[in-house]
Amino acid sequence: MLEAAVQGLEGILQWKAFGLMIIGILISSTLVAMPGIGSKTAIALLLPFAFVLNKYEAIALIVSVWAVSNTANSITAILFSVPRQSSSG
Repeated sequence: MLEAAVQGLEGILQWKAFGLMIIGILISSTLVAMPGIGSKTAIALLLPFAFVLNKYEAIALIVSVWAVSNTANSITAILFSVPRQSSSG
């Protein structure tokens, strides 16, 4: 079990997976800050790209989009007084 954890950590810390994590953060911050586009829509838009990646890169992309989208919904609520997404609480 420890070997699988080490293998997963090595896979996620590769340069390509880390780069896709950064790209996912930027895309999610941009998409989810727009009113009407939530985290589910952002993940659905990036899902076709995740199918052509290997497993570590796809997980890094999808998890980074999901993690940032939970807080990026507040940008429109705070700056523009637009109601938050229903998924953001």
